[in-house]
Amino acid sequence: MNESPFFYFGEDSIYCYDDYFAYHVTERKNIFSIKEQGLESKTGERCKRIKEDIKGIFFTDNIYGVKSWIEMLYPDTDIKTLILLKFNLMNRTIHYKSRLSDDYYTLTNRIEPEKLSYLEILKNNQQMYLNDLLKALIYEKEYRLIWHPLKNLKLENTYNSK
Repeated sequence: MNESPFFYFGEDSIYCYDDYFAYHVTERKNIFSIKEQGLESKTGERCKRIKEDIKGIFFTDNIYGVKSWIEMLYPDTDIKTLILLKFNLMNRTIHYKSRLSDDYYTLTNRIEPEKLSYLEILKNNQQMYLNDLLKALIYEKEYRLIWHPLKNLKLENTYNSK
């Protein structure tokens, strides 16, 4: 993590006192509850997959690392079912650095729905998916990355597979 907006206290605790954004990948089928309740600290299916036993909200502060996160946590998931969320870490304490990688962290406190944004990736006004994120970051002129408030996401447009 970039040290400038953080105050470190203890091995596993970091307090963010300035604007600094983090990213969380989730399946679109979770958007219904996230829009109502926000991101909540849980020990879920992904924790079991990577053998993490801590209850929390896993995130990265490295948008360039999102693709590797998807490959580790969602190897058998259709990329069209995934969505990238963004939130500000300001005034939050990060309690744990994941054993998975230096770029992955956990929050234990809830993130309210109104503090979440979702990413829309467009190329020639056509909807793209998270597997195109790295290309979009590199070839900025060909792609548009648009962050929208989560409340604006139309639930009927979310891809829902079972």
